[in-house]
Amino acid sequence: MIISSRTPEGEPASCPLCEATVVVEPSVLVGDATCPRCGGLLWFLRLAGEVQVFDYRKNVEKKSRILEVIAQRFGVEPPAVNNNPNFLDGRSIDSLEMVDLVMAIEDESQTS
Repeated sequence: MIISSRTPEGEPASCPLCEATVVVEPSVLVGDATCPRCGGLLWFLRLAGEVQVFDYRKNVEKKSRILEVIAQRFGVEPPAVNNNPNFLDGRSIDSLEMVDLVMAIEDESQTS
């Protein structure tokens, strides 16, 4: 049996590799985890309360572009955003700025 490195708490999603319904615990905005069923590496993106799950291998370029969008909005380098659940701590972001960021990420994720 393959066990995910994440705890079972989280949000339900569908694994794009084995098509199983899985539960992933996303960090802030973006992150990765292994599928608890097939063990494949997944990349996920949380937008407006919804978790989108992607095959990591097929979406490296998409992830890079989305991390760039987030990094540009906050004036940091993309590595500062990647898998960093504390990235938004200490930043004064109002709800309008967050909505604007989510819309920019959604635009980028749909164009690729």
